[in-house]
Amino acid sequence: MFINPTDYDDVNNNFYGAWSAGSYLRWLNASSSTSGFANSVAAFAGGTASFVGVSKFTANTVYFGTTNGKIVKVDNANTGTITETDITGSSMSASNVSCVAQGTTTNNLLATFSNYGSTHV
Repeated sequence: MFINPTDYDDVNNNFYGAWSAGSYLRWLNASSSTSGFANSVAAFAGGTASFVGVSKFTANTVYFGTTNGKIVKVDNANTGTITETDITGSSMSASNVSCVAQGTTTNNLLATFSNYGSTHV
């Protein structure tokens, strides 16, 4: 990807971003710390994060979209001991998840997918 997807948790001062296939970056106390950590996420299924979004409803929860069409909710994202949940539903494996917008509750999400050269929208 041309621009690395990231999001900042302004309540807890933590920064999250794409890292490499199967993992994400967590940078705690981003305004004062100089080091970050990579967390592995099996539910990425070998994909790389193509979208990162901090939950506006649940502390330390981050939504990730991947380059292989997965949407993964990570609880305790600020720790080394995460809880990961694949919430993809119907997968569009030939597509990148370009955005996961949050609605009025933690259970209300809208995802968009992007692709180039695929035969579906």
